[in-house]
Amino acid sequence: MLRQLQSLAGSLAFITKALPAGRAFSCRLHGLMSGVSKPHHFVRITREIHSDLQMWLTFLHEFNGTTKFPELEWESDSDFQFYSDSSGAMGCGVVFGTSWSYLCWSLEWNMYIKKDIIFQTLSL
Repeated sequence: MLRQLQSLAGSLAFITKALPAGRAFSCRLHGLMSGVSKPHHFVRITREIHSDLQMWLTFLHEFNGTTKFPELEWESDSDFQFYSDSSGAMGCGVVFGTSWSYLCWSLEWNMYIKKDIIFQTLSL
């Protein structure tokens, strides 16, 4: 049911405060809950979400308890002159100083992959 899923998502969100890279394995879970209107409704766990949850189980079982804390002072994009963006319909691109590059999404990829924000984020 949705309530248990919300509880699990909340616990994983707490973990990602210390381990930001884990957010990539929680995105689909949050997307699944966004379309449900009643907390007592059942939701179908897809194969992709099941894989994400399996990744969490593997990680939590093998995690040694240490993590690197990010620097407190963040550099701005303008300091590095590094910018990136992606489009579900077209592709992705990056600008670093005066250099740039782009990638058009392959015509062979189906629409599901092209619309998957996790895929687009990891592809940059």
